[in-house]
Amino acid sequence: MATAPIPEADPERDDPNEFTRVERPLLKELVAMDWNFVPGDLEYPAKTFRPSFRETVLEPRLKAASRHINKDDHDDELIKPCVSGSKRLYLGIVRDVRKPGCGQRIQQ
Repeated sequence: MATAPIPEADPERDDPNEFTRVERPLLKELVAMDWNFVPGDLEYPAKTFRPSFRETVLEPRLKAASRHINKDDHDDELIKPCVSGSKRLYLGIVRDVRKPGCGQRIQQ
């Protein structure tokens, strides 16, 4: 799958903003590490490989990546622990970020 171009700015926000200062630089780094950028659509979750926006882990893509990394383990029963462990790790990180005090600006 080819990576889509990363937008220069968010046309709905004044510049500079979170997209230009944080999100875009991170996306550029991830693409440089061979990740794929897929622009989203708030009205169409299937465009980002999920049945709904409640799905935060793209399980079919995670399974495909696990199969690619573990080339000998094409059996779904062997891939399940990898997928469930990755999901638990991700959900643990999300819970930590949602704790009080996380994401707040530090004033200097």
